[in-house]
Amino acid sequence: MKAYTLINVCNRFILRMMQKMKYFFLLFFLILFPGCSTFSKSSTIKTSNALVTFAAKGDLPQVQRLIEVEGIHPSSQNSDGTSALAVAAYKGHIDVVNYLVQNGANLNHQDQQGNAPLHNAGITNQAKIIDILIQAGANIELKNNFGLTPLMLTVRFGGLEAIDSLLKNSPRLDEVDQQGWTALFFAIPRGRLDILQKLIAQGAHLNIQDHDGDTPLHISIDYENLEITEFLLSIGIHLNKRNLQKESAIFLAARKPNSKLILALIKKKANLNLQNTKKETPLIVSIKEKQITNVKALLKAGANPKIADIEGVDAIQ
Repeated sequence: MKAYTLINVCNRFILRMMQKMKYFFLLFFLILFPGCSTFSKSSTIKTSNALVTFAAKGDLPQVQRLIEVEGIHPSSQNSDGTSALAVAAYKGHIDVVNYLVQNGANLNHQDQQGNAPLHNAGITNQAKIIDILIQAGANIELKNNFGLTPLMLTVRFGGLEAIDSLLKNSPRLDEVDQQGWTALFFAIPRGRLDILQKLIAQGAHLNIQDHDGDTPLHISIDYENLEITEFLLSIGIHLNKRNLQKESAIFLAARKPNSKLILALIKKKANLNLQNTKKETPLIVSIKEKQITNVKALLKAGANPKIADIEGVDAIQ
């Protein structure tokens, strides 16, 4: 109460000064007593930080006190731009999330990285909180600074429970981030075949290409994940789609020491004699990378050793 009394006294005095004195006297007063204009702002920052701190701890009584007694807005943020709802969602404090949502907290406030509360709930697999936020009107397609939707970020870091909560609300499965990846791509580096299968079952585009022209098959081979590679091949992914270097998946497999990858592609009748932008074939690539097992596999499968690269060098030379 003392703080608010001081502010009111300052404001009343400034008003009288404006009415009775010349402008330069008022300016002099403000320079001499800057606290009257900045006290309220600094006090608000401190209490906003406190709201976020208590929300992160799951301390509902303190959150209620700051909002109902101190008059702090439920959408207040700390000095880093993080809202109380965002940290409560990340930490999984359902009671705090419910309270903030019911009291009008901004559901789509984005922090410095562009993440909203729904992103944060997905990262830590908070399925129930995702349900609460979406039911209250959170934007399921909101992208962060890297172009990631809540679904993409959840596939990258979260679990099946949170993914299920998002999928039942029909998010757009083929939205892309800054590198052209859909949610499907993010399951591959994690080795999460279960998530990949769920997304495909929901209708995710199998043969989509990122900004480098790579398909999910390129990525699975790049990460040397044989299980996901074999699954993608079993459901009919396009074998010979080429990226910006005009390389199909077999070029990537030719560089890898795991010969099972190239054998899986050979078994599915991948084109062995395509040429990339350097006119290299998979056979030439495997020779340059000294992957002798891959060289033998390609020759046995019928790769043409007489096709020359851009420098006129073939596999025989």
